[in-house]
Amino acid sequence: MKVEEAVDIMAALANPARLRIFAILIQRELCVCEIEKALGIEQSRISHALRTLKQAGLIGCRTDGKWKIYSLKKGISGNALIKGLGRELSVPKKDIKGLKCCIEEGVRKSCRK
Repeated sequence: MKVEEAVDIMAALANPARLRIFAILIQRELCVCEIEKALGIEQSRISHALRTLKQAGLIGCRTDGKWKIYSLKKGISGNALIKGLGRELSVPKKDIKGLKCCIEEGVRKSCRK
């Protein structure tokens, strides 16, 4: 990995909101309204964080009907820095609980977007 690539990755993850979003996207793909519900972060902060993570090459986006679905970028889990982070990063319990509630409530189906 080039030094510049490592710097971009570390800079993108050097914010608590972006790191929480990245950590929850390791668990599963999500739309913005699901991230908002699961993490309790306002939509404008989520959009900015997703843009930064995407620019750093950490996440990708696909369209599914009216939703934009975010997930880890294909191949990023093979990155040594991301592998190490994935082993050491523990997702906050409140975020896991929020994600479970989000899934159980079917947030994406009830999203107004």
